[in-house]
Parts: sequence; structure tokens; C-alpha cells
Amino acid sequence: MNTFPYESLDAATEAAGGYSTWSAAAGTNTTMVVLAIIGIAISVVSAVLVTVREDALLNHAADRLAEKYN
Repeated sequence: MNTFPYESLDAATEAAGGYSTWSAAAGTNTTMVVLAIIGIAISVVSAVLVTVREDALLNHAADRLAEKYN
């Protein structure tokens, strides 16, 4: 059953006033690309910072245990 009332996604975009973030008629959305790049960069930096912090905390705990039992 086809319940989509338009011939194509472009026709639906035109009927909606010409705005769509996903159709080919919308073209390249520079803002979305910039936000995606910023989001990926923040994710990578956060992962590195969490890894470095956890490594330091685990090394500190290991040193304390080594001092306690040696």
C-alpha cells in the first residue's frame, strides 16, 4: 500500500515550502557539515581525555597497592 501523497520527495519538498534537510533539492547544507565535524572532533577529544585520566588514576591506584603490599 502506497500512502505517500506525492509523486516524489522533491514534490513533497516543494509543497512544504522548499525546505528539507535530506532531499537532493535542498542542496548542500554547510551548517550541518560544520556541526558534524565539530561533534566528531569533540567526541574524539573527549575519548582521549577520558583515556588519559583513567590511565593516570589506575596507575596511581596500582602504585598505592604496590606500596601497601611490598
